[in-house]
Amino acid sequence: MTTLNYRLFETFLRLTKQRERIFEDIKRERIGSARPKGKWAARFERSEFEGRTVWTVHPKSGESQSRYVHFHGGAYVYRLLDIHFRTIAELADASGVSITLPDYPIFPSTAAETHDWSHTYFESMVQSHGLDNVKIGGCSAGGNLAMAVLQLRQQAGLDNPKDTILWSPWVDLTMGVDETPHNPNEALLTVKGIVASGNRFVGDREAKDPLISPVFADMKDLSALHIFTGQKDLLYPQITRFADRASQAGALKTFKVEPHFGHYWMFYPTKERHKTIGETAKILSP
Repeated sequence: MTTLNYRLFETFLRLTKQRERIFEDIKRERIGSARPKGKWAARFERSEFEGRTVWTVHPKSGESQSRYVHFHGGAYVYRLLDIHFRTIAELADASGVSITLPDYPIFPSTAAETHDWSHTYFESMVQSHGLDNVKIGGCSAGGNLAMAVLQLRQQAGLDNPKDTILWSPWVDLTMGVDETPHNPNEALLTVKGIVASGNRFVGDREAKDPLISPVFADMKDLSALHIFTGQKDLLYPQITRFADRASQAGALKTFKVEPHFGHYWMFYPTKERHKTIGETAKILSP
């Protein structure tokens, strides 16, 4: 079950119509990226890679040779948000792994540009730290992007990291969501918003392209996938189809379903996130 604080926070999201913001913000060509503030400002190091900002946080125990590259979510509409820094810092402390948050390109960049930059950045991390020391993952749209990077590496004849973390991954952009009944009380997403943002990201590409919708990817020999999803998530139906295909390909290592959680609970300011952070940390720990 969820705590009262969790339920109150979801109620706050609904009352303030946060889930309606995606559709409205799509109309804006550029949305700024947050910087770590307060106590997080001292924890994160800023660097640049090919004109984009990258933030790195080390665990309190000190810098680690083990690295995790996490691509943030935001429906390919939003860049980094304040909530990302807190959760990722907590994950670094719990895992003992240094984590990078790349501020990858989004609209008006094309999907191809987003993929190319992210693929090149991840390869630079592999070259710097060694494949055995680097893992990849992402949340929501960032999970979509992480899957694209894995496929691009495979196409280029490059080995992939052993493990990939997927939190509430957005894996099917053919409709943004599928036709399977979903929970109408999802607090962060609407069908209208996710379809609009998906169509904008797809652009002139085919939505069934596995690089765009990894539910159609050949996941055999790609990476061990660790998926965390909530049963109340608007994306839950497509995530379960993705997990089924990953299982058939022998790629599914973890499939954690939280029956009372919605989309993106890992970033809620409630204690529910700690369980998921702890479970993820065990996968990342060297």
